[in-house]
Amino acid sequence: MRVTVALLANRADVRDGLLHIEGGGWEFTTSPQYPATIGGYFAGIVEIDPGELGTTPALTVAVVDGDGRVVGFEGSMILSLIRERVIAGAPMRVPFVVPFTAAIPAPMSLALRVTAGDGSLLASVPFVATTPDLPAPPT
Repeated sequence: MRVTVALLANRADVRDGLLHIEGGGWEFTTSPQYPATIGGYFAGIVEIDPGELGTTPALTVAVVDGDGRVVGFEGSMILSLIRERVIAGAPMRVPFVVPFTAAIPAPMSLALRVTAGDGSLLASVPFVATTPDLPAPPT
């Protein structure tokens, strides 16, 4: 199993086996004061190997700080790798969406991380929690 797409979004869902994303790919979130509660959707696509077909692995999703400590959110998701139809030679992809909210104590660098049941890292999407007074971009 490999996570081939992973991003943060304002909204996301899976319909008819396809990933639907609105406001996807953000790199930072802002709050005028901290501590703050942040939220969004962690969306992605897992590509599976034929030997994984028919299984339902549990994955862990967490918001972590730069040292890998969980900050305000950790949850599990179960992927259903049970497929009605498999096309010979075509990749097998399974979209997923995990809504999240996290209590963040201060502005900081974070990542939303997904790990397999054995603890191996499948994906990590870095982002920053900051204040609205971002510096102007260089000219």
